[in-house]
Amino acid sequence: MKHQQQKILGLVLALLVAGLQVQAQTTPPRIPVETFFGRVDIKAARISPDGEKIGFLRTWKEHINLFILDIATQDLKQVTSFEDQNVDGFQWIREDLLLYSKDNHGDENTQLFLLELTTLVASPITPGGGVKAILVANEASDQSSLLIAHNSRDPGFFDLYRYHLKERRETLVYQNPGTTTRFHTAGTNEARFIERRENGETIIFYRDSEESEFAPLFRLDPLSAFLPLRFNQKGQLYALTNAGNDTLSLVLYSLEQRRELRTIYSNKNVDIDRVRFSKKHGRLLSLSYFRKRLHERFFDSKFSRIYKRILAKLPRRNLQLDVENSDLEERRFVVRSFSEKSPGDFHLYDAQEDRLIHLGSKMPALDPDQMATTRPISYRARDGTRIHGYLTVPQGLKPRNLPVVINPHGGPWLRDVLGYNAEVQFLANRGYAVLQMNFRGSSGYGRDFLVAGFRQWGGLMQDDVTDATRWLIRKKIADPKRIAIYGASYGGYVALAGLAFTPDLYACGISYAGISNLLTSLDYLPPYSRTLISLYHRMVGNPNDPEDAERMRAVSPLFHTDEIQAPLLVAHGARDARVSFREAERIVEELRRQGKQVEYLLKEDEGHGFEKQGNIIELYKRIESFLAKHL
Repeated sequence: MKHQQQKILGLVLALLVAGLQVQAQTTPPRIPVETFFGRVDIKAARISPDGEKIGFLRTWKEHINLFILDIATQDLKQVTSFEDQNVDGFQWIREDLLLYSKDNHGDENTQLFLLELTTLVASPITPGGGVKAILVANEASDQSSLLIAHNSRDPGFFDLYRYHLKERRETLVYQNPGTTTRFHTAGTNEARFIERRENGETIIFYRDSEESEFAPLFRLDPLSAFLPLRFNQKGQLYALTNAGNDTLSLVLYSLEQRRELRTIYSNKNVDIDRVRFSKKHGRLLSLSYFRKRLHERFFDSKFSRIYKRILAKLPRRNLQLDVENSDLEERRFVVRSFSEKSPGDFHLYDAQEDRLIHLGSKMPALDPDQMATTRPISYRARDGTRIHGYLTVPQGLKPRNLPVVINPHGGPWLRDVLGYNAEVQFLANRGYAVLQMNFRGSSGYGRDFLVAGFRQWGGLMQDDVTDATRWLIRKKIADPKRIAIYGASYGGYVALAGLAFTPDLYACGISYAGISNLLTSLDYLPPYSRTLISLYHRMVGNPNDPEDAERMRAVSPLFHTDEIQAPLLVAHGARDARVSFREAERIVEELRRQGKQVEYLLKEDEGHGFEKQGNIIELYKRIESFLAKHL
């Protein structure tokens, strides 16, 4: 009998060892933090108007710089050499001229620079010293000038200027009366439409040319949108609008008749995300929208064939495809393929030769086969509303009794989509399941879903996050004792609110650039945000209104630190132009005064989200050790 028991015990041990061996085979190796958040090989690739060169951004000495590739000779040239900050973005102006932008260590006061490729000399074309500049239009049909906006005259408003490339000077095109919030060119090199916010309304103005005066076109409720996109050959206007509809739809509008002619496409569930037009002919090519994943709908048979040919040539059939840009003749296209497991590969497609050339991977050191699978999920909130999101489970593990990181997005008027997310994959590689949810107030699901989140910080929006966490527990996916909440910006607020208002639910929390006090959050906004304050009052609340102030205080984590029991990690940039670092310092000071467990990471040279490679790596190493200790 004893011998039989020993045999059974030996068999059990053998099965356990075999199980561990299978687990070891299916669980990916521990990937260094630097591999997830270090060097970027290629991003934001754009082809020149003549189709002969490709510009792209790449890491050099731990910062993002601009490079140019000659397609014929394969000669690669570095054209910027910043060692202390990043190039934010760039545009081709002509074959020999580029425009790039950068701010001052995350302060969001963007400057624009022109770069001559023949001499590699760059010169600023907009004022510096606290001035924010925006490129409004760069149409290839007019290579003599650019349309830009900046707030040098009054820090609170953006005036419109035409920058003359030959003379290297600007002339004022439109002086902002203080109510204009947006300019639209509709595919021209002129501001043909403007938006103004007056007395709680959005007014759309139109003019036939730069020599004409703007005249009111129509008035909208501020929650409705009308986004002019492009004129067709008949002078009719393609526009995105949700006026009279819940979701953003593509319509054709007659300026002559002042009416909508027809709806070209509308999805009753989600907003249209992007519309593409031909550079050469101005034709409507396609539009895209996100449901569970990215969908593309075509209106041009030639472009549809090109898209399908490219897709067929990609090595992985599960990849999604984004046609980034093309030359003026639409002979060559820069495309990006990606998935939730791949940060992206850039390719050059030659339509005449039907040839796809791999340009490079964004993060070549990452192996997609070692990344975790992200799948769309949905759950019912406590009032029965269906909420959509995404669940990522570590590779090699079953979705049972796992440590989980709840990861609400920022904004809050944004949304999560199915695609590669570096921090989600990093957390999954460390053994944590990650849940992202598009709570009410998220964009992309129509106006009603967005409006349902108004004045619901700490209320309905927070409930949707709490209900997602409890859904994971009911499904036995999450170990109830090993759940963290982590978010950035608005997501940072949600993390703080989660620890304060549902203290028994989370084992620890991380707030990255998060708001702690709704009563003072507006005090630190940059001057150019003042035209949006009335809208913020409607969407979040007005601290000058006694009733609003009482409610906002009640949902501000700073005033509920006595309820916070779980350990907290706070990270912030001292140059943050959207959420002051004082939001972080006050809650850290209060928690430390009470003897609570709180870690604090402040970076003097960062803004709203870290951009410098060294700081990013340090942040995620702190997150890694914090979660390992407390989760």
